[in-house]
Amino acid sequence: MKKYVTGFISSLIITFCAFGSVEFGWFDGLTLLLILGLLALVQAIVQLYYFLHLGEELKPRVRLMTFSFMLLILIIIVGGSLCIMHH
Repeated sequence: MKKYVTGFISSLIITFCAFGSVEFGWFDGLTLLLILGLLALVQAIVQLYYFLHLGEELKPRVRLMTFSFMLLILIIIVGGSLCIMHH
């Protein structure tokens, strides 16, 4: 239960930081985009660790391998689509 509460509070803090950055205009232009991208990456890592329990497995690490394969396929599909749309 403690891990879920920690993950939830962390997610709320990250979400409020992203909201505040946009709503109150703490940053402009490219800096805002970079900060939002970084916060999105941190949010994804928090979600994966605290809620999907990635990295807590013992020997086979089936969940981690499955997630890695899904990420690879996603990168191939999105990257290929962007390349096709660009050309």
